[in-house]
Amino acid sequence: MILPLLTLGACGAPHSPSDQAIATFSLTTRAGITDYAVDPDPLKHAAAGYFRDVAVAAPDESAGQFRARVATAIYSEKGVHASLGAAAQQAIVPRLAALDAAARQDDRQGAGLAALEIYRALVEDMATVSKATTAMALIDYAQLAGAARLAAARPDWSGVDAAMTMAGQHWDDIAGDVGDPALAGQMGAALKAAREGAARRDDAATEQALQAARPSIDRLIAYFKRT
Repeated sequence: MILPLLTLGACGAPHSPSDQAIATFSLTTRAGITDYAVDPDPLKHAAAGYFRDVAVAAPDESAGQFRARVATAIYSEKGVHASLGAAAQQAIVPRLAALDAAARQDDRQGAGLAALEIYRALVEDMATVSKATTAMALIDYAQLAGAARLAAARPDWSGVDAAMTMAGQHWDDIAGDVGDPALAGQMGAALKAAREGAARRDDAATEQALQAARPSIDRLIAYFKRT
């Protein structure tokens, strides 16, 4: 079962955009495709990928390329907006405004965090994908969000804690479905180390554990695509 949108403390939009900025992305102005002849979940998955790419590219991409990437992601959401549940729409609209504003100001940290929350909301709204696929996407989100919040000028430890709690909950749901004991062990150990490092407020240990989790997450995503 897909978990409902959770409150991750500081994991909301990184800024509070103005009412005028939010109105730019109001439910009416997001009207794109309104009738879906096929299951819209693959379209949501594709849109989610665009926002994930924004977050990954945020630290290093040139300003022009980054603004273009953000524009593509925002446009992709318009194509699925009408198919989203009310909770997802309401969660996404202010974050679209925050993402747009941050990109215009070349605020990479703010843009990356806003993009990650949109990625998460789109994934959580998909109803027809497998439990394992959804869980791994949300573990992927949690690893990226934890790393981004740790990398802030002042680490957002409450956000890191919340992201690691989310990752642990989803991993517990699917760990027994992994037929590769070594891979499952590596994933579990990395998440445990990240949680413990965050609990100690140990920047270096937490960052190392989050980096160690990345290859296991990528391998598990591929594993569940094959099964």
